[in-house]
Amino acid sequence: MMANETDIPIFIINLTRDKERWESIRTFMVRAGLPYCRFSAIDGKRKLSLIRSVIRRDFINTKIGRPLTTGEICCTLSHMGILRRMVRQNIDRAVILEDDAEFSDSFVEFYRTELPHYLARCDVVKLEGIFYDHTSRTGPVISAGKFTKLIVPLNPTLGSAGYAVNLRGAKALLDRLSVLDWPTDHLLVGYEGYSATFGEIRPLLIQQAPVVSNIEIDRRKEWDQSKADTSTINKLRRRAGWLGRALHRPIVMARNVLHAKFGRGVRRTPAQAL
Repeated sequence: MMANETDIPIFIINLTRDKERWESIRTFMVRAGLPYCRFSAIDGKRKLSLIRSVIRRDFINTKIGRPLTTGEICCTLSHMGILRRMVRQNIDRAVILEDDAEFSDSFVEFYRTELPHYLARCDVVKLEGIFYDHTSRTGPVISAGKFTKLIVPLNPTLGSAGYAVNLRGAKALLDRLSVLDWPTDHLLVGYEGYSATFGEIRPLLIQQAPVVSNIEIDRRKEWDQSKADTSTINKLRRRAGWLGRALHRPIVMARNVLHAKFGRGVRRTPAQAL
């Protein structure tokens, strides 16, 4: 089902073999009357050797001291595929979902009434996430609607099962993702690493379904802790990196707030242009 001029297209990443997940999320989209498009995820079981022959370098995260797993690599490349389509087809804005996304009751009305205004303020709007002890529960409010507030958190939630992005955000994320050295969710929330205004809604209206993700399955199979770099030098390098990000993030956060409220992040939505 494709979008009309005023709808925000929804792209859903789905492995061909995950038929049950596709049927579940497709049923929701049809019942809700939302414009969706299936994006065939890159299947690591079938395509990893081809990927490694084309991209001739190691996918290693020096900060966590281990290589990325097959699932992490292919998941990120799948997200990149949608972002590239946005740029290639000049798609002004889109929602990107993984097939294990589940939705709050108010999501549909939020999608139609609040999200367009949020994407006029922020280039990347996170709709789903997992809370940890260090996660920011709140932050400066950029905009607010009936169901949610758009904030710029110092420490965003982790996860990539649901987010929205405009064309400028897609280009910025592609620039960042060109060096594939983190899983998708880390790259997405590390907004100090790319030139786009980042925001997150509260409350979050999308959550991951209570099923084991394909990425977690791959991590259990492939992540050999004995191969991780646990040297003192790497530990010091990692701590220095964390400290650098901790000092830099508040500056970028303040810049995000200014851009979203007063600067280049503000764009006219179709409704506002009438």
